[in-house]
Amino acid sequence: MAILTTTISESIIINDNQVAMTKVLSTDDVQDTYIRQVVCNVGTTTVTTFAASPGASPGAIDYDKVKYLRVTNLEALENIQVTFVSDSKNDNYTINLRPGSSHILNQASKVLEGDTTSFPTNLNNLVSIDVHSLGEENSPRVEIFIGVSIT
Repeated sequence: MAILTTTISESIIINDNQVAMTKVLSTDDVQDTYIRQVVCNVGTTTVTTFAASPGASPGAIDYDKVKYLRVTNLEALENIQVTFVSDSKNDNYTINLRPGSSHILNQASKVLEGDTTSFPTNLNNLVSIDVHSLGEENSPRVEIFIGVSIT
């Protein structure tokens, strides 16, 4: 069994005093990885898809097997919008991702709910990740890293 180790380090100097923190996340049972860098089209590009089983859609990743998921904006100057699309209509969420930054999820099943009027009782499955360029002529680059279990 493989263990994926993710380390996040933060460091800042304020008034000549350094403040630093390091967080380590160990994710068990990662047996395969999906790593992809994508040059997105102007407008919206679907960069990866998920389904209940790998055969349900060509190229889809089984959302029940996802243990770790990272989306990184590889652009040096431009923000991008990343939409996490659920299997329930209108329950997507979108984030603004600045250059060089990442967004991390620790699963793809039962992970999101777009209705913020009340505390969600049933979360929905992730079915795709869409990237939207914010510049009219910008073709942003993103990196997708997914750790999956095969059992």
